[in-house]
Amino acid sequence: MRRYALGALMAATALIALSEKDAYAQTFYDGCPADYNTGHLSYWGSGHFGVGIRSAHINRPGCPWSIVDMFGAQGKRMAWGSAWAWGSPSTAAQCNGAKMSYAVARKDSPGVYTVVGSGTIVGQWFTLPWGGSGCAWNVQSGSYSTLIENSPYDSYRLLLRAWNPNGTEREASGYFEVNHWVD
Repeated sequence: MRRYALGALMAATALIALSEKDAYAQTFYDGCPADYNTGHLSYWGSGHFGVGIRSAHINRPGCPWSIVDMFGAQGKRMAWGSAWAWGSPSTAAQCNGAKMSYAVARKDSPGVYTVVGSGTIVGQWFTLPWGGSGCAWNVQSGSYSTLIENSPYDSYRLLLRAWNPNGTEREASGYFEVNHWVD
């Protein structure tokens, strides 16, 4: 009897641990069409690839993200993140308060996705004492990028948004990396 009770306690503990782990993963239905489809990732080879620079999502009802779909990721080292479209801001007015967000989700079944990583980064202008200046991107929430070693999933959806310092939405852009060094 004691062994049965111990087994039941261990099973209950395992279920609670699994439930807590799954509570952090957000699963959602997304019927929005992709703005861009990379095709099979083997066509891209290894490297760092910029994607997006789309504005079709701005003010689009029900589908506010710029959406990039990709497949062929299984077994590959994958990374995703945001990038400022058309180069980094070149003045303090363009940089301070500029914001980018990304979310990457694995495709579980047609239209059903689970978020595996996300982040929002905000621009802050800096000036060096000996000269030179630029726009630094600071993580506001989540992470700067998402990395998955030896991807167990084949298909992913990258969701992108970006805002100017005054709050108006602008072209979104991002990147993905396949079997490439990630900083």
